Amino acid sequence: MTQIFGYHTPQTILLATDSLALCPDSGGGWERKAVRKIVQLSPSVVMLSGGAGTGLALTHQFAEAVRSQGLWDVESIFPRALPFVRSRAASVPHGPDFSSRPEASELDRYYILLAGMSLRSDPPTAHWMLLGSESRGSPVERIAIGPALAIPRHMGFEVRVSRLSGSREDLETAEKLMEELLRRRAEQTQDAAPPFFFIRIDADGITERQAS
Repeated sequence: MTQIFGYHTPQTILLATDSLALCPDSGGGWERKAVRKIVQLSPSVVMLSGGAGTGLALTHQFAEAVRSQGLWDVESIFPRALPFVRSRAASVPHGPDFSSRPEASELDRYYILLAGMSLRSDPPTAHWMLLGSESRGSPVERIAIGPALAIPRHMGFEVRVSRLSGSREDLETAEKLMEELLRRRAEQTQDAAPPFFFIRIDADGITERQAS
C-alpha cells in the first residue's frame, strides 16, 4: 500500500509519499512497480492518491476535468472533487482482484488527498481534504483529518507531529521524520519503495523534492 505522510499548518502543507504500486502481470498475478501518484492541478493545488489504482485513475480524470474547465484555485477545485469522484468511481476499472489474499481489504482501499493554498486570503492559507473508499464497491466519503496525516495509520508519527508548532524548524523536523519513516519501511518491509517524493505547499507555490 502507498505510504503517505502529511503535516498541515495554517500557512504550509508538507507531503511525502513513496512510489510502490501493485500491477497485473502477464501470468494473472501481480508485480511491484514504481508509479508516480502526485498530480499537480494548478500552480496552487495538488492531488495525491494512495491504495488501489482506482484512486490514481480518478485523480487523473479529475485533473483533466479541472484543466478543461480552467479551474485553478482551492475555492473552485475542492468543492467539485467529492461529487466528481463519486460519480466516476463505479465506472473506473479496479485492477487485479486480490480477494484471495489475506490483506484483500487493504489492497482494495483507496484514498485521494487534495492540498493547496487559498490565494484569496491575506495571508494565503493552506487547505487539505481527504477522500476515501474503504473497500471495493464502497461509497467514496470525505474523511476528517487533523494537522498530521499518515496512510496507513502511524500513531507515533501523528502524535509527534501534532505537537509541533509550525515554525520553520518544526517544518524541517517533520519532513526529516517523513523521510526517515519512508526509508525505514522500504528497507524493513515490502510496503514501500523509492523513489520518494516530498511536496511543500506555501505562499511561494508548490515545490517538489525527489529522493531515491
